[in-house]
This record gives sequence, C-alpha cells and structure tokens, in this order.
Amino acid sequence: AIQVFWSEVGGNMLLGAVGQLQFEVVQHRLNVEYDCDIRLEACQYTGARWITADTPAELREFENAYPLRMARDAADTLAFLCTSPYDVRLAQERFPKIHFHPLREHAGLALQSAG
Repeated sequence: AIQVFWSEVGGNMLLGAVGQLQFEVVQHRLNVEYDCDIRLEACQYTGARWITADTPAELREFENAYPLRMARDAADTLAFLCTSPYDVRLAQERFPKIHFHPLREHAGLALQSAG
C-alpha cells in the first residue's frame, strides 16, 4: 500500500500512501524492526499518476514541461506528482496524448518494470 518515489530532479525520497495510518505504520515498523528514527514531513503533493504516451517524443515533451513533477517509483516507473485533481485535468488538457493511470498496473507497466 506504500509507494516510494524519487524525484527526477533530486531531493528527498517521497512516500505515497492511501491514508495517514499507512505513514504511521511505516514509521513504527522502521523504528521497531530496524531501530531507525525517521521524521516524516508533509509535502505539497497529494497524489501520483503513472503516465504513458503513444510515442517517446510525446512523453519527452511532457517530461520537459513538468520536470519538477516527474518521479520514479521503486520499480523505476515514471509518475506525475500532483497537488490536486485539477493538476491532472489541466495536464490532460495540455497534453491529450499523455495517458494518466491511477495504478502502475493499470498502465500496463507492471510487467515492463519487472524485466
């Protein structure tokens, strides 16, 4: 239920989860099982959408338009980080040939990333 993301432009690791309890479970398990003290801080992003495009050129154009919003998950799959559903709608309007998927598996990327 937890997703780990790394920004394409560097920075801190980001955790994605369905709710606050998920974050608390991760924090507790890291502390108890690995004796790690971690600090979780809120970030501006409220969601992620895995993205695909019909052509590599279209995907490159989208990545160039939103470099700070691009992240890779633990399977090295590209995702678009958003601050609201409006972000996704606006990006879809600007780039109609980019496909936004709520789950990596919906994008057909699960098998690609495993190989």
